[in-house]
Amino acid sequence: MIPHPPDSWPYEADPADPWGGDEWLDDRPSGYSNYLNLGGSLDREAYETADVAFLDRYRDCLRGDRTILDPELQRRVGQLSIPIALTHDRRDPKVAPLTISEALLCDVVTDYVPDAGMTAPDRFLGPWADAAPSRALQRAAAANLCFLPTMDGGGSALQRWAGTPPKPAQALRAAARAARHAPPMLWRVEAGRWTPLLPLAAPYAPDGDVKGAIAPLEPERPIVCAVARLYPVADAGWFAFAAVGLGREIPTEPLMERLRLELLRARRHERRATFEDLLRRRPEVLYRWCATWCWLRAEE
Repeated sequence: MIPHPPDSWPYEADPADPWGGDEWLDDRPSGYSNYLNLGGSLDREAYETADVAFLDRYRDCLRGDRTILDPELQRRVGQLSIPIALTHDRRDPKVAPLTISEALLCDVVTDYVPDAGMTAPDRFLGPWADAAPSRALQRAAAANLCFLPTMDGGGSALQRWAGTPPKPAQALRAAARAARHAPPMLWRVEAGRWTPLLPLAAPYAPDGDVKGAIAPLEPERPIVCAVARLYPVADAGWFAFAAVGLGREIPTEPLMERLRLELLRARRHERRATFEDLLRRRPEVLYRWCATWCWLRAEE
């Protein structure tokens, strides 16, 4: 068989989440130097052995064969010195000088990642990607993908666009960075007021009405909550970016278990990662989990 890197494409999806992406890729090596800097004592061979064992049990959790409280998983978490407690980003949100167009960032990501139109709906919408999603839903997925590492060397389409001469206007770049910095969140939506349904650092929760379009997942159902990034715009209030409207109540306990599991995986690379860091780096986990929940309820 021809050798190939462990993160090559295509990869073999798992029946537990056939629309998944990075979950099924081998993201080793993880942060051994980060582990040492924070007081770890395992040599590299023992660390790598524990890391492989963690990933095996992490995927068992994804398949439903274990839970995050599984003793063997927790033993590996301890060996790797992965913090368990939820921590939050103390920084303030970035204030945009103007609103950023989702359509613009869709153009950006498809310029630099030609298959984004096919991969983004799978990653963010799960089973709805195979059900002719609306252009607004496809746009929300692709605009989110613009922020994620899809380029050689781990860069994003946004970084390539912002750094390629002639550079875009500074105001546009600042607006895009503000949207990227906003952590995706599950929100209760009531008459323009948005309330976070998961833990969130206080500065990222809007203190007034939120403007912006919402792409409904099920147009025939009234929107009760949404997954979106919210960012403040100077002298204009808060705006929603890549908002996907949900017509069903989302159970937050199993959702948080999934996100906590993903945070453990992310902290193998950076043990100081906050919950907001995870939401920024792996927004598709939140979007796809909520979309899949709605799909399963619709099938019933």
